[in-house]
Amino acid sequence: MARTTIRTEDVTAGAISGTDLAANSVGNTQMADDAVGVDELSATGTASATTALFGDNAWKAVSD
Repeated sequence: MARTTIRTEDVTAGAISGTDLAANSVGNTQMADDAVGVDELSATGTASATTALFGDNAWKAVSD
């Protein structure tokens, strides 16, 4: 049976760029849970024990 997925070892580094993908062709269901770390986000603000990362990609204070 032929594979229907692409594994990491199938891709040469730098072989695929963002311009090679159709808009919105990769969503949450196609990405592994740990595919993007917090360090890789362009979030504004500062992460701390009293802030949370909101959907607008900004660290904001959390109130009870």
